[in-house]
Amino acid sequence: MLQAPAAMCLFQGPTLIYELVNPSYQQLFADRALLGKPLLEAHSELQDSTVWAPGRHDLLGIERGGPLRGAQLVGVQRTKFAVVGFHDALRKELGEEGIRVTMLELGATRTEFGANVADAMAQRWAQLDAMAGEDVAQALVYAFAQPARVLVEEILLRPVKQTAP
Repeated sequence: MLQAPAAMCLFQGPTLIYELVNPSYQQLFADRALLGKPLLEAHSELQDSTVWAPGRHDLLGIERGGPLRGAQLVGVQRTKFAVVGFHDALRKELGEEGIRVTMLELGATRTEFGANVADAMAQRWAQLDAMAGEDVAQALVYAFAQPARVLVEEILLRPVKQTAP
């Protein structure tokens, strides 16, 4: 099964100017120009939010599927292992600077990207009672609303009915 490439961006400077945005990330905000804009200009809805504080920095990585289980590392599991290791290395390196690194691992989630999914996928989402974007957002608000000294390092979200990754 093919998976969409990871959504990634790179910020620069204290105002977090979008320096790089890959196509998957841009698709998340298709109605906005991001490149060259400070984060709070591109996403003005964050200015008065409880999760935004000047001088406070959080990094978020999103990975589809559940955690690694067992010792077998083949195919997609190798990539997953690398992503988990990368986030752990970032956490260790940036923690001394007060930068929190959170990894979000998602199970079955309905998104606008799935508007044209095959019938089989739509049936699977219905069978699992797949999560919605709002469910994911609520978990992120929880993680980012913690005091600056508290790190929510990893969040695994999946529908209750999803018993296998």
